[in-house]
Amino acid sequence: VQESCFKHLPACVELVSQMKVISARAFYEKHVPRDQRGDGSNSSFVWKSYTFAGLGSHLVSSGKGPKGIIAVGDSPCDTQAARILRRYCPHTLIKTVQFCQHPTPRDMAQQHRLLAAKLKE
Repeated sequence: VQESCFKHLPACVELVSQMKVISARAFYEKHVPRDQRGDGSNSSFVWKSYTFAGLGSHLVSSGKGPKGIIAVGDSPCDTQAARILRRYCPHTLIKTVQFCQHPTPRDMAQQHRLLAAKLKE
């Protein structure tokens, strides 16, 4: 996430560096086989779900549940997987932000500007 931000959205690097960013892909992609369709959409949901379930379990066992979590992605499976946290952290406000799946470069920049402005508020 940080590398992609540095490469494609350098204006957001400082903001992203202040956040805890968790990459589901880095943790689980190599352990979950691609689905039979070959596009990886189902396996993406599985490894993202594992990541959110692990995070939720860790938060509950540590007794340090946050007041809020913001999950950001460009796929419906991102927001679906994030909703798994509700099972583990029922008293935590969970917000999901879904970007457009196939944005133009202009749209992508606008989405990121809007999100950055809202996160600074």
